[in-house]
Amino acid sequence: MTDVEFSLQSDEEIAQNLAIRAKEIRTSKNLSQVDFSKKAGISYHSYNKFESTGKVSLLGFITILRFLGKVKELNKLLIVDDIEKIGLEEYSKIMSSKKRERVSSKK
Repeated sequence: MTDVEFSLQSDEEIAQNLAIRAKEIRTSKNLSQVDFSKKAGISYHSYNKFESTGKVSLLGFITILRFLGKVKELNKLLIVDDIEKIGLEEYSKIMSSKKRERVSSKK
């Protein structure tokens, strides 16, 4: 599967692409949907619906990621960076004041 740019997709397309990725990982492990859902602790119906439509509860999605060995990927989501913490306007002020500072030369 090729990488897709999620920012250019609808919510439904993103969900479906995540389901396709999960299916690719599941099949690479030679697991049927039935075996996967049993071992992961999610109902077959929920997992089948996820692969078919991309729809699953958030807790179900986390369970799927955990069993696929991908739960660590969640660490990259919803990180508040420095700009968000202080606000873009304040960040701009800080950056512009840093540009104006001059390093004094030692004589």
